[in-house]
Amino acid sequence: MATLKDISAATGISVTQVSRALGGFSDVGAETRARVRAAADQLGYRPNALARALKSGRSGVVTLLMPEEVSPGTRAQLFETIHGLTQACASRGLRLALEVVPQTGAFDPEALFARGPVDGVIVLDPMERDPRIEALMAQRVPLVVRGRDPGQAHPCIDLDFAQIGWQLAQAACRAGHRRVLCLSGPETQYAARAFGQAVSEVMGEAGLAEGLHLAPSVASQARGRELALLWLARADRPTAIVAANAALAAGVYEAAAELDLAIPRDLSVLAHDDGRRDGDPSDASTFTPALTGTLAPRRAELDALANHLAAQIAGSEPSTRPQLLGAPFHEGGSLSAP
Repeated sequence: MATLKDISAATGISVTQVSRALGGFSDVGAETRARVRAAADQLGYRPNALARALKSGRSGVVTLLMPEEVSPGTRAQLFETIHGLTQACASRGLRLALEVVPQTGAFDPEALFARGPVDGVIVLDPMERDPRIEALMAQRVPLVVRGRDPGQAHPCIDLDFAQIGWQLAQAACRAGHRRVLCLSGPETQYAARAFGQAVSEVMGEAGLAEGLHLAPSVASQARGRELALLWLARADRPTAIVAANAALAAGVYEAAAELDLAIPRDLSVLAHDDGRRDGDPSDASTFTPALTGTLAPRRAELDALANHLAAQIAGSEPSTRPQLLGAPFHEGGSLSAP
């Protein structure tokens, strides 16, 4: 089994600095941390959890709070997230545990800690005024959230949904579309509001505000199909649909097929592909033609969550300023001129 000395020999970095880099200490530079972690992964290094706990007083356990109910469309994505977070945490000497808690109602963090020592907590996709975040922040527990609750300040990693909406709307405008339907997701979510607002701003700046229709809704394939059928039946139907996630886009593809509309000849579709599918993911994992739009940076997102939490556990003061990640644009085959 590889040791700290092996990593030190492979990188030319002192054993002390190797130990601090793996522990997430803030005085170690990002480049040094990356070199050490790359060498640790290559050598198959795994920290001795018992020795580390005795030395530091930490358990090395971080808990991912899981929702009580998971929709069919998010199961595969959730499994991918758990798998990726487990790997990201392990490479930083942390072990991921799962805890099922309600997203609404009172949340008692003491009950969580009573079941065993926990060094930090990860929350996914918060609601507004999320009671889990409020309770954990009050306890000053190392915490990081994927997504933003604009009602309270908290450490978070989030995609820049305003930038994502801007990219998709710009692509539609450049292609010459003047009638656009925007499926932005539920109004109760900050990301959906930011996405829809960005699309509105782009269309407004292009002098096309009258041709834009915003349709906030549940972000599911079924709802995407319903809304697409409704709007595509109009005489002044949209020539392009911009969707905030892959499930909505899958519903648009389904509606287009029912109406015998060819994509992109009769209808252009742009979407943020977050990997979410409804029903059996194997049946809807591939869009034909391939989606044009942005791609969720899954690995970067999970690494950022693990980095943020590891730094807090090591003693860094948490920042409540959101860390925003961009999403690369992918040219598929679902966009053409109207």
